[in-house]
Amino acid sequence: MARRSATAPVTLGSTAYVAFIATDTGAPTAADSTPTAKVYAASSLASDEDMGVPVTVTAVTGKAGFYVASFDATSGNGFGAGENYVLVIEYTISTTAYADLVDVPVV
Repeated sequence: MARRSATAPVTLGSTAYVAFIATDTGAPTAADSTPTAKVYAASSLASDEDMGVPVTVTAVTGKAGFYVASFDATSGNGFGAGENYVLVIEYTISTTAYADLVDVPVV
């Protein structure tokens, strides 16, 4: 199940936190292992060249299927104010692969 959503704008120089739910049926479901995530400039998503920014994905304690991805949206990591980015999240549930796209505007 691929979904696309958006998050509130992130201030340049801050840490972005993106909450998401892993699901295979519509209900939150724990992934087989910790999901992975990569950040792309919206303009380069089609080229499959991510920004190489470290993204940490953490399970929310006591909430199966709930996760938070975080990364530093700094100019040193290639981010710019007024630009749009996409967080691509991938996970597996019962050997089936899923992906979510989250639009992340930086101001």
